Amino acid sequence: MRADNSILSSVAACSTQAILKYHHHLTLPTDRVELQAGRAIHAGLAVLFSGGTREAALKAFVSAYPQAWADSLVPADDRYAFLNVYRILDHWITTHPLHQLPFDLLGSEFVEVGFAQELDEAGEFTLVGLLDALGRDRDVGACHVIDVKSTGRIAGQWEKKWRIASQISGYVWGAALEWQTPIVGAFIVAIEIAKLPTSDRKCKEHGVPYSECSLLHASSVILPVQRTPQQIETWKVNVLLLAKRWRRLLETYPTLDHLEFVPMEGMFHNECQWCAFMDFCTMGRPVHLIGANFVEERWEPFPGAFDETTTS
Repeated sequence: MRADNSILSSVAACSTQAILKYHHHLTLPTDRVELQAGRAIHAGLAVLFSGGTREAALKAFVSAYPQAWADSLVPADDRYAFLNVYRILDHWITTHPLHQLPFDLLGSEFVEVGFAQELDEAGEFTLVGLLDALGRDRDVGACHVIDVKSTGRIAGQWEKKWRIASQISGYVWGAALEWQTPIVGAFIVAIEIAKLPTSDRKCKEHGVPYSECSLLHASSVILPVQRTPQQIETWKVNVLLLAKRWRRLLETYPTLDHLEFVPMEGMFHNECQWCAFMDFCTMGRPVHLIGANFVEERWEPFPGAFDETTTS
């Protein structure tokens, strides 16, 4: 059985969310925009990290996030409006030349590369994942995972969570096994996708109209995080428990006819407020309304990730 961190994080949060999103492949139409924008940013930076030019990186972004498609789904003043996201990515590329990054990339063969590693000795469970890149920090040469994140807001609590986040632990563990090399942590390349100000009102911070200082309000950070062997071992115990729970959920609730019996743990720890299915669950999880509220969006970190014949 194969799973990735996205699936197992959902299992940890709420069984109903996990079943609907990763077994029945349902999502809100608006969530597709956020997901596709993130994919497009990754596509652009993958070209850049592979040695491509700024122009080639932006072309890859546009190909993955076509303006006509985005314009048809989000208003012009939305943070996911095509031009807003394009300007943010272009600004990041322009202000972050590769030779000034705190890491050296290992090469194009280590950009957007997947792994698949068995979690248990019996080979019953396999964790899969897609690494954005691998690199070495410039100070001591230690190997790190490079992980690109696009987020609505970069703040202290958002940065803090990566110190123990499962996804980073899984990437460090999986990459170390896949390429048989010690990996001590990750550099998180975080780009904030917020609505850039464009009005003619005067900016109090810069003393000019917002239309002139718009890009100065773009926010990003490169955050280094480490993992100790003890942290990895603790993570591995917990991720295997979640993988077993996911298998039980699939065996116990295989069809939508079983949906009314699926646990809803999210209501006990405020997960619901962030969940795309909150309104649906509030209405009592009416299966007959699924088609009117959700679209199918099958998740896989990379093509063939959940195919048992795929190794990487």
